[in-house]
This record gives sequence, C-alpha cells and structure tokens, in this order.
Amino acid sequence: SSESTATRCLMRMLIGGPMVLLVTCAAMMFGGPIASFIDLPSIALVLGVTLGATVWSCSLQDIFMALEAALFGGSLEESDAVRGQAVFNRAADSAVAAGTLGTLIGLVQMLRHLDDPTVIGPAMAVALLTLLYGMLLGELCLRSMGADLAGRCAVSVTRRDRRGSISIYATVMSMMVLIATFFVML
Repeated sequence: SSESTATRCLMRMLIGGPMVLLVTCAAMMFGGPIASFIDLPSIALVLGVTLGATVWSCSLQDIFMALEAALFGGSLEESDAVRGQAVFNRAADSAVAAGTLGTLIGLVQMLRHLDDPTVIGPAMAVALLTLLYGMLLGELCLRSMGADLAGRCAVSVTRRDRRGSISIYATVMSMMVLIATFFVML
C-alpha cells in the first residue's frame, strides 16, 4: 500500500508539475520572448528569503523529512504529514512575502531614479518579477506539496491562522501600490 501511495504521489507530481510549468511558460511566450521573464537577482531574492525564513522557523529535521516525503514518496505517519504540511505552508508564506519584499525593493529603486527613465523599466521589472516568482513558488509549488503530504494520510489539517489567504491579499496590495506609484509618476 505504501508503494502504491508513493507511485500515485510521483505520478501526480510528474503530471501536475510540468503541466503548471508548460501552461505558465506558454502564457509568458504570448507576450514576447520568455527570456524577458528571467531576472536572476529576483530569483535569488525569492529563493534566498524563502530558504532563510523556512530554516529560521522550522527545524532542519522537519525540513528534510518534508522534502524527502514530498520528493520520494513513501508512507507517512499522521504526525509527520502534519509537520511536513506545516513546513511547506511556512515556506509558501515566506515565498509570497519574499515576492512582496522584492516588489517594495523595485518600487524604491524606481522612485529613487525618477529623473532617469532608463532605470525605471528595469526597476519595475524587478518589482513585478519577484512578485511573480514568489507567487509561483509559494502558491503553486510549495503549498501543493504540503497539500499532497496531508492528502496521502487523509489528514484534515485546519489552519488556525489565515496566512494563506493573507498571502493573496499581500500580493493584490503590492500590485495596487505598484500601479498607484506608476500613476503618480505620470
């Protein structure tokens, strides 16, 4: 039974992950070359803050257990599934927060250089791309991995906090601040 659970987990990951990646890349390519969506400092910011915040708030033992269970399947006890889902939820919240942080950094860079229009475009790209990376990593990858762990044990985890929905509100608020800043510049 644990082998069939691991196989089902692997199949969901092998089908769902590439499907999300392909659809996202296809949507990006409609507007131009996909290379315009790649910004290494933004990627480094989101990955670094997400990793740092997760290590800061979760034990290394729980992090490694969650990664091993999510990537290699296998049977899980209910307590391990709950701890693993908590790790992935914390990492997802951190990824969205990192995207919001990058948006604020991009806005500050943009506002500091209003006199030089050549700097405004790259700064706005940093602002938008870090938000995109944070949402993709947090909501589509990490939260899905946490839900998969809980689903394998049929664990019904009720979240006492509302950080998952708050991450969406933070993203919307970041977009509103970005748009308002852009209109003020006009």
